[in-house]
Amino acid sequence: MSTENLDKHMLKTRFPLECERLPWEYLEEDEKILAEKCINHEELTPEELADLKLLLKNYRPFLRKYDIKQAEENIETTDNIIRTQSQLLELLHDEKRYRIDMNYWMNGKKYLLKLKVKPFTDKQYLEGIGSQLGIFRDLNKNEKILINKANNNEPLSPEEEKMHQSIMDKINEKLEDDEAQMELMTKFLADRLDFIDDEKLSFEEKIEFWKTIELNYRVSLFNRVKGILQFNDTFEEELFPPVR
Repeated sequence: MSTENLDKHMLKTRFPLECERLPWEYLEEDEKILAEKCINHEELTPEELADLKLLLKNYRPFLRKYDIKQAEENIETTDNIIRTQSQLLELLHDEKRYRIDMNYWMNGKKYLLKLKVKPFTDKQYLEGIGSQLGIFRDLNKNEKILINKANNNEPLSPEEEKMHQSIMDKINEKLEDDEAQMELMTKFLADRLDFIDDEKLSFEEKIEFWKTIELNYRVSLFNRVKGILQFNDTFEEELFPPVR
């Protein structure tokens, strides 16, 4: 089949279906118009067809990764397997799990913040679950997967980076409009996060300190700490894959 005939076939079959699954809220306006034309089977110029093919090519990794049905059918075979209690205990007691290094820009200079997270006791964890922030409740399933991926320091594609920044901007806007949520987040950081060589500070002093840190840094740190403490949204299909 010639390239021209293949393109015609794809425009009738695959391309419109892929366009419908694109994360529309994160597309540029011209990308939305192009995708709509494809879905409606409107004729595209050669330049528009080239742009459409590039758009879909860039988002296919996202579509594959976040298609839950496909994720269920294609269980990852590269999971780390633990067969003994001692193996798991060694990982659980690794202090590196509770360390965070974060770049911080101030006055045009970059500084490296060296932080440590205080683990929860079982009682604190159960209490914390009941008082989690609600800033993520409005996110859809794919957005939560992406947030978790960023929290776990997994590499993000350029498209995922753009989506992640948009999500964080949305969260920042929500927090700015909700002082109670912002206060709860600040208290969470004061309670769970310290600098590795910090002097003893009271809880109130820590709260006042975190209030001086820019909101975008606080939100990012809150996400990271939440992930380390296993406050992520974990889906049942991820917890219980088929036995193999």
